[in-house]
Amino acid sequence: MRVLIWILLILALAIGVSLIVGSNEGYVLIVRPPYRLELSLNLLLILVILAFAPCT
Repeated sequence: MRVLIWILLILALAIGVSLIVGSNEGYVLIVRPPYRLELSLNLLLILVILAFAPCT
């Protein structure tokens, strides 16, 4: 029963995150001459989270 509740919570969280991410149209522009890098805000957030996630 406890496993079922965890699975439902994880699925609800995934649905909520996908709804929020789907409506985000922002982007980040990083300029350092002569280079110019344009990323979606969602990709930048994922990269920042992965950069600080512990490797186990």
